Amino acid sequence: MLVVLVELVVEALVLVVTLLVVLVVVIVVVVVMVIVFVLVAVFMVLVMLVMMAVFVIFVVLVVMAVLVLVVVILVVLVVVIMLMLFMMLLVVLVMVSVLVLFVVILVMFVMMIVFVIVLVLLVVLLVMTVFAFVVMFLVMLVMVTMFVFFVVVMMAIVSLLDLGLGKLAFEIFNGRSAQ
Repeated sequence: MLVVLVELVVEALVLVVTLLVVLVVVIVVVVVMVIVFVLVAVFMVLVMLVMMAVFVIFVVLVVMAVLVLVVVILVVLVVVIMLMLFMMLLVVLVMVSVLVLFVVILVMFVMMIVFVIVLVLLVVLLVMTVFAFVVMFLVMLVMVTMFVFFVVVMMAIVSLLDLGLGKLAFEIFNGRSAQ
């Protein structure tokens, strides 16, 4: 009777220790997963803020281009009217008009280059966002695999300890009762 009672106490202690170890592992895994999710969320918010800033810059550049075009059209109209009124200054005004148009074309070319750079930055940010999602998925996959492997290994270790300690206790108490 005493042998059975001791075996039951030993098995109960092994089960309690096993449950405590599994509980600690589950808590650690949950905390790590929460930290990973928070870090990925912060990264995504930062990427979105950068994308919004780039979009605002793009809109400002477009508005500036439209304003420059309107100003150029007005300048050209003024120059044309002045040409009609002042035929004597024709050569000088034509040269100024050509220079202004050349500068406007140069400014428009520079703005087009800036637009291309902004679009490239948007594509890079999009690629970075996709990469972040892929990395997050792979990290979660690795963590789940490691957790399952750890639980299986711990179950095997606890089963072997339970078997060995049970046999040892049986041998000790069986040997004493035989004497």
